[in-house]
Amino acid sequence: MLGKGSTFVFKEPDQLQCTPFDPSKYEEYLNVDETSDDMLRQYIMKEADNFREAMLVDLGELRREYQALGTQVSDARQKNEELAQTARNIQAKYDEANRQLRTLETRFDQEKEAKTVASEQLSDIKKMIKGMTEAKAKFLKACNKDSLNKVKKIISAGQSRAVGTGRDILDGITKFVMKNTGATFANDGQQIFATPETFSKAIKDCMPTDMDRSWLQTLAQSVNQSGNADGLTKGPLLKAVSDDSIGADAVPFFPYFKILFKLAQLGMTITKRTSLERTVEKTTKAMEESQIDMEKQKAIVGNLEFYKRIEAEVNRANE
Repeated sequence: MLGKGSTFVFKEPDQLQCTPFDPSKYEEYLNVDETSDDMLRQYIMKEADNFREAMLVDLGELRREYQALGTQVSDARQKNEELAQTARNIQAKYDEANRQLRTLETRFDQEKEAKTVASEQLSDIKKMIKGMTEAKAKFLKACNKDSLNKVKKIISAGQSRAVGTGRDILDGITKFVMKNTGATFANDGQQIFATPETFSKAIKDCMPTDMDRSWLQTLAQSVNQSGNADGLTKGPLLKAVSDDSIGADAVPFFPYFKILFKLAQLGMTITKRTSLERTVEKTTKAMEESQIDMEKQKAIVGNLEFYKRIEAEVNRANE
């Protein structure tokens, strides 16, 4: 039984408390003068009905909130999966960018190695050219006044067995000095071979650059010999000047053949030098371009690294 003047209000357990009884609120159930058990029972039942209705309303709201929360969780999971897929896509681009960067680095290293090799060869070639130039000057000692007069007389007379070989030698020297593969001793060599002084100056000043490559290679093969350990084959002009059948007739032309040989050797070496210089220039430019490409690629890799932050956010959301 409840004491007069107080009642229960149905609430959560931690909210249970007694509240003052308001007789006017329940006049139809209670007599302020006396309270019967039946009226009190009616009062409690009505309170219970009111509480049940309130709880049903709250339960409906909770269900709606639960459904809304479920939708939010589902949406969050879908967005998290989309974010994870985005991270995977970016990572694939990151891996590809790294692969391209490694390719560029390998290319740069190869270009650097090629430049180093070409530079070393170029240094050796320059030393060889210096040595050949000095050797060319030494061969001039034998080309004195008597020697010049003798070879010119042989060519002029046209009676020696070595006249054809001698003419080829003097023609070759004239072509080098004139830097003209169409020049000949007969047409262009008189001033060159006029005196030991004019000849010496012409040979010392002669640097066989810009000669026709095909002609130069043919001449170089003609004055040289080729082959291997099994045997050597003399070039046409070398074979002719050393032919036993013309013997002593070819001797006066030996000093000039040596000069022609050295000019041919020097010409081929200069051609090689030019090729190496182009290689060094080409690889240097290629390295500069590769360096720029690598810097650009490193920037791309750096920008794509943010996939790691996205991945970390996804992992935190999944925890």
